[in-house]
Formats: sequence, C-alpha cells, structure tokens
Amino acid sequence: MSIRHFCSAVAVLALAGCGFPSPPAESAESGPLEGTWRLAEMRLLHADGSSVALSPRESFFLFAGGSYSMTWAFGEGRSPTYAERWTPSTEEKLARFGSMLVNAGTFTLEEDRMVVRPHFAVAPEFVGGEGRFQVAFAGDTLELFWDESLAFDGFPYPTGGTRTLLRLVRIR
Repeated sequence: MSIRHFCSAVAVLALAGCGFPSPPAESAESGPLEGTWRLAEMRLLHADGSSVALSPRESFFLFAGGSYSMTWAFGEGRSPTYAERWTPSTEEKLARFGSMLVNAGTFTLEEDRMVVRPHFAVAPEFVGGEGRFQVAFAGDTLELFWDESLAFDGFPYPTGGTRTLLRLVRIR
C-alpha cells in the first residue's frame, strides 16, 4: 500500500468518526425523567383521603443530567396581562408572584424517590433546602407526589399531612 493510499484510508476513518452527534442518551442521574414536561393536573391530597384540584396555567419542567427546573403558575383561565404592557403595578406584581412557583437546582433519583436541592427559588428559604417526591411513570405521563419540603436550615414547610400531586405530560 502506498503512502498516499494509507493517508487516504486514515483520513476516511477519521472523518467517519466525526459525523453528527447522536441524540443524548438518557443520563444516569435523570433516567426516565430526562426531557421537558408540562403540568397537566395539580391536586392537594389531604390525609383524610379528600383532594382539591388546583388549576394549572402555563408551566415548564426540565430534567437533564441531574439538574432540574420547575416553573408553573396556577389560577383560573389564562394569566392576566398587565394593564400597561411590560410595566406591572405593585398589585399586579403581587398577584403574579402569589400565583407561581419557581425553583431550579440539582436532583437525585433512586427507584421511586426523587430529592431536589434548589440553587434558586422564589422562596429564599428553599434555596439550600430540599424537596422530596414520590415518582410514578405511565408512558409519557409523570406523577410527582410532593411529600415534604425543608428549608436550608431543615425547618419543614407546614403541610399538615397534605401532599401535592403534580401530573406532568412529556413535551420532548
């Protein structure tokens, strides 16, 4: 084999390994959570077996490589726009703030249990704390049963035995 043919063969083999990247594999940290989700249903589940439906508005959940983001607003109908576009009044800011939950950070998933550790949250007490969930899958539906929240100093969020069910559907 001539040097010219050898160099051509090496170049072809090198280029063969430089194709388009394959789609990301399911990460060990995220497992079946990997991807983006939207909130389809939200319920407060009381210890006595009763429940109360909450109306989800816009939402976006992201799980990737051991990191997460959870954002949603709740209330009836579409979120109201501000009377003066892009310039909310104090009352409008308070109404928006009171209707949403936002937090992002890292998480671990072991069997049917997930623990989130927020690095950012609307509630400053939650940053450095943790949220504990029971997780269940059914196809492209994910159920998160939010069992417990602890502040950065271990102080529990008072739930009185109430859990929150977040039923999500996969976007991608």
